[in-house]
Amino acid sequence: MEIPVEREARLVTSLPAPLLIPLLIGTLWWAGCSNEAVPDSGEPVLPWVAWADAASSPPDDWVDTGYRFDNIDPAYQGDSGPNVCVDEAHFNYHTAGGLYKPFAELLRGDGYRVTRFRSGFTADALTDCEILLIANAQAEANTRGFGSPRSNSAYPHASAFVREEIDEIILWVRGGGALFLIADHAPWPAAVSDLALLLGVHMLDGYAYSSKEDYATGMVVFGAVLEEGWREFVRLDERPFEFFDPILANRGTLAPHPVIEGRNSEERIGSVVTFSGQAFYASEEWEPILVFGPNAVSRTPLNFNLEDAAWTDGPLFSVAGWLQGALRKLDQGRVAILGEAAMCTAQFDDSGKVPDGMNAPQASQNAQFCLNVMHWLSGLLDE
Repeated sequence: MEIPVEREARLVTSLPAPLLIPLLIGTLWWAGCSNEAVPDSGEPVLPWVAWADAASSPPDDWVDTGYRFDNIDPAYQGDSGPNVCVDEAHFNYHTAGGLYKPFAELLRGDGYRVTRFRSGFTADALTDCEILLIANAQAEANTRGFGSPRSNSAYPHASAFVREEIDEIILWVRGGGALFLIADHAPWPAAVSDLALLLGVHMLDGYAYSSKEDYATGMVVFGAVLEEGWREFVRLDERPFEFFDPILANRGTLAPHPVIEGRNSEERIGSVVTFSGQAFYASEEWEPILVFGPNAVSRTPLNFNLEDAAWTDGPLFSVAGWLQGALRKLDQGRVAILGEAAMCTAQFDDSGKVPDGMNAPQASQNAQFCLNVMHWLSGLLDE
């Protein structure tokens, strides 16, 4: 299958003529090269991937490069753990060299090997992957900005994958692979919705909230409120504590599962905080881990398409009891899905000052939660 070439052709033909010759020469030179476990800077990059990254990546100053997690009990010694292939070939908003660099470092600190995956999903390309991490993949048509009709996040949202890639991922999982699929709020759910549906998950392509009273943050608390952390967050955020009352009063739940219990009491999770994502519901094969509360809603933003529309003009859905995290086994393989991406990385909000991920003081258990998901995918946590 010539999956990468098909996508590459669409990209190259849209570029100005003076750029075509060097790009095509570079592409031919790279033909036949495999994915490598390369460093986060200074490495060669496929020309079409580099162009895609430039079109779709967030600002570098959103990444909290100073974040460190104190991992007192790594799952694997050195780099003896499973090979985690982090998809960077599908206009991903979160990559191991960008917004997911802190997540990649978290995994390396736990003994995992991290490979920046830069090809289409074929049987041959997936051979060396033990865990495949896909975070906020998207189609080229939806890569430049989001939030207004002038951006190309307007509906409809196209699939990030061609049919053959979806087939190969499912076959790979059934044969023993482990898939970690993460898709945030719109436009990212629709980009992976066909793959998710064939796995037994229906994603609502909108923005999920703990209640209709909260449209300002999109944060959702699952489990307990870590009060000391929330007070520190409020100090950094500079908004009154009462501003966050709708979030704290409409918490979701952590469903009983080995991922929540961890390998020991030190890894047990009592609280997870997410930062503006989606809601999904799952077939009976799935085991929930993050469950929305009774007042949770999802808004489909009409202002993505219409200039004169307000955010609140879009349809509002109840997603009470829907999920933002779930797991399943599929034949010999495993799948984990999360409906929000920031929970597993360390980043800042648009101001560049307020922590907006596992580095946030109110989300201090998020890093261990994300490692626990990886441990389940690796077969270290079972019923």
